[in-house]
Amino acid sequence: MRAVYGTAYVDQLIDSRSYEAMAMLGAHMEAAAPAPDQPDLGLPPPLFVYLEALTWFAQSVRSGAWTYFEATPHPRQQAMRDNLLALDCDGWRERYVFGMDHWDDEASMAELDRWIDASEPEQESWLLQLLDTHRDRLKQLLCRAAHLHLSEPDA
Repeated sequence: MRAVYGTAYVDQLIDSRSYEAMAMLGAHMEAAAPAPDQPDLGLPPPLFVYLEALTWFAQSVRSGAWTYFEATPHPRQQAMRDNLLALDCDGWRERYVFGMDHWDDEASMAELDRWIDASEPEQESWLLQLLDTHRDRLKQLLCRAAHLHLSEPDA
Protein backbone atom coordinates (compact mmCIF):
# COMPACT_ATOMS: atom_id res chain seq x y z
CA MET A 1 0.00 0.00 0.00
CA ARG A 2 1.39 3.41 -0.89
CA ALA A 3 1.67 6.18 1.67
CA VAL A 4 -0.79 9.05 1.70
CA TYR A 5 0.39 12.37 3.11
CA GLY A 6 -1.46 15.29 4.64
CA THR A 7 -1.69 18.53 2.70
CA ALA A 8 -0.02 20.44 5.55
CA TYR A 9 3.01 18.13 5.32
CA VAL A 10 3.31 18.64 1.55
CA ASP A 11 2.93 22.41 1.97
CA GLN A 12 5.60 22.37 4.68
CA LEU A 13 8.05 20.54 2.42
CA ILE A 14 7.43 22.91 -0.50
CA ASP A 15 7.55 26.03 1.67
CA SER A 16 10.77 25.06 3.43
CA ARG A 17 12.69 25.79 0.22
CA SER A 18 15.44 23.37 1.26
CA TYR A 19 17.22 20.87 -0.96
CA GLU A 20 16.49 18.12 1.57
CA ALA A 21 12.76 18.82 1.33
CA MET A 22 12.95 18.95 -2.46
CA ALA A 23 14.65 15.55 -2.47
CA MET A 24 12.07 14.16 -0.02
CA LEU A 25 9.25 15.35 -2.29
CA GLY A 26 10.99 13.68 -5.23
CA ALA A 27 11.19 10.41 -3.32
CA HIS A 28 7.51 10.64 -2.35
CA MET A 29 6.55 11.40 -5.96
CA GLU A 30 8.49 8.45 -7.30
CA ALA A 31 6.95 6.13 -4.71
CA ALA A 32 3.45 7.38 -5.60
CA ALA A 33 3.94 7.23 -9.37
CA PRO A 34 0.84 5.60 -10.86
CA ALA A 35 2.69 3.76 -13.66
CA PRO A 36 6.29 3.04 -12.62
CA ASP A 37 6.88 0.89 -15.71
CA GLN A 38 6.15 3.75 -18.12
CA PRO A 39 8.99 6.08 -19.16
CA ASP A 40 7.23 9.07 -17.55
CA LEU A 41 6.06 7.00 -14.56
CA GLY A 42 2.50 8.01 -15.40
CA LEU A 43 3.09 11.40 -13.77
CA PRO A 44 1.68 14.68 -15.10
CA PRO A 45 4.36 16.42 -17.22
CA PRO A 46 5.35 19.08 -14.64
CA LEU A 47 5.77 16.50 -11.88
CA PHE A 48 7.74 14.14 -14.10
CA VAL A 49 9.99 17.00 -15.24
CA TYR A 50 10.57 18.03 -11.62
CA LEU A 51 11.47 14.50 -10.55
CA GLU A 52 13.67 13.76 -13.55
CA ALA A 53 15.44 17.13 -13.47
CA LEU A 54 16.15 16.67 -9.77
CA THR A 55 17.67 13.27 -10.56
CA TRP A 56 19.64 14.63 -13.52
CA PHE A 57 21.13 17.51 -11.56
CA ALA A 58 21.87 15.49 -8.41
CA GLN A 59 23.52 12.61 -10.24
CA SER A 60 25.51 15.02 -12.40
CA VAL A 61 26.83 16.87 -9.36
CA ARG A 62 27.75 13.63 -7.59
CA SER A 63 29.45 11.78 -10.42
CA GLY A 64 29.25 13.70 -13.69
CA ALA A 65 26.44 14.20 -16.19
CA TRP A 66 27.60 11.29 -18.32
CA THR A 67 26.64 8.87 -15.54
CA TYR A 68 23.04 10.09 -15.61
CA PHE A 69 22.75 9.70 -19.39
CA GLU A 70 24.54 6.36 -19.39
CA ALA A 71 22.30 4.92 -16.66
CA THR A 72 18.93 6.42 -17.64
CA PRO A 73 16.99 4.32 -20.18
CA HIS A 74 16.58 6.06 -23.53
CA PRO A 75 12.74 5.96 -23.43
CA ARG A 76 12.86 7.85 -20.12
CA GLN A 77 15.26 10.39 -21.63
CA GLN A 78 12.90 10.82 -24.58
CA ALA A 79 9.99 11.35 -22.18
CA MET A 80 11.99 14.03 -20.39
CA ARG A 81 12.91 15.73 -23.65
CA ASP A 82 9.30 15.65 -24.87
CA ASN A 83 7.92 16.96 -21.57
CA LEU A 84 10.48 19.78 -21.44
CA LEU A 85 9.29 20.74 -24.92
CA ALA A 86 5.62 20.53 -23.92
CA LEU A 87 6.27 22.79 -20.92
CA ASP A 88 8.22 25.35 -23.00
CA CYS A 89 11.38 24.78 -20.98
CA ASP A 90 13.57 25.49 -23.98
CA GLY A 91 16.81 26.42 -22.19
CA TRP A 92 16.70 23.35 -19.99
CA ARG A 93 15.66 21.16 -22.93
CA GLU A 94 18.60 22.42 -25.00
CA ARG A 95 21.09 21.38 -22.30
CA TYR A 96 19.29 18.10 -21.70
CA VAL A 97 19.32 17.16 -25.39
CA PHE A 98 22.99 18.14 -25.55
CA GLY A 99 23.63 15.59 -22.81
CA MET A 100 21.55 12.95 -24.60
CA ASP A 101 23.48 13.47 -27.81
CA HIS A 102 27.00 13.77 -26.34
CA TRP A 103 26.99 11.68 -23.16
CA ASP A 104 29.88 9.54 -24.40
CA ASP A 105 32.09 12.52 -25.36
CA GLU A 106 34.30 13.46 -22.41
CA ALA A 107 34.95 17.06 -23.51
CA SER A 108 31.26 17.73 -24.11
CA MET A 109 30.32 16.26 -20.76
CA ALA A 110 32.96 18.38 -19.02
CA GLU A 111 31.28 21.43 -20.58
CA LEU A 112 27.86 20.25 -19.40
CA ASP A 113 29.23 19.55 -15.91
CA ARG A 114 30.61 23.10 -15.71
CA TRP A 115 27.23 24.50 -16.76
CA ILE A 116 25.42 22.36 -14.17
CA ASP A 117 27.79 23.51 -11.43
CA ALA A 118 27.48 27.18 -12.46
CA SER A 119 23.69 27.14 -12.80
CA GLU A 120 22.81 25.55 -9.47
CA PRO A 121 20.89 28.62 -8.16
CA GLU A 122 18.85 28.74 -11.39
CA GLN A 123 18.15 25.01 -11.17
CA GLU A 124 16.87 25.34 -7.62
CA SER A 125 14.74 28.35 -8.52
CA TRP A 126 13.24 26.56 -11.52
CA LEU A 127 12.49 23.39 -9.55
CA LEU A 128 10.86 25.40 -6.76
CA GLN A 129 8.80 27.28 -9.34
CA LEU A 130 7.57 23.95 -10.73
CA LEU A 131 6.53 22.91 -7.23
CA ASP A 132 4.82 26.23 -6.51
CA THR A 133 3.01 26.36 -9.84
CA HIS A 134 1.84 22.75 -9.66
CA ARG A 135 1.28 22.44 -5.92
CA ASP A 136 -2.33 21.28 -6.39
CA ARG A 137 -1.29 18.51 -8.80
CA LEU A 138 1.36 17.38 -6.36
CA LYS A 139 -1.21 17.25 -3.57
CA GLN A 140 -3.56 15.25 -5.79
CA LEU A 141 -0.78 12.71 -6.24
CA LEU A 142 0.44 12.54 -2.65
CA CYS A 143 -2.62 13.38 -0.55
CA ARG A 144 -5.53 11.56 -2.11
CA ALA A 145 -7.40 9.33 0.28
CA ALA A 146 -6.43 5.70 0.29
CA HIS A 147 -9.16 3.31 -0.74
CA LEU A 148 -9.13 0.19 1.34
CA HIS A 149 -10.88 -2.86 0.01
CA LEU A 150 -12.04 -4.95 2.90
CA SER A 151 -13.00 -8.51 2.18
CA GLU A 152 -16.37 -9.82 3.26
CA PRO A 153 -16.27 -12.07 6.32
CA ASP A 154 -16.73 -15.75 5.60
CA ALA A 155 -20.32 -16.92 6.01
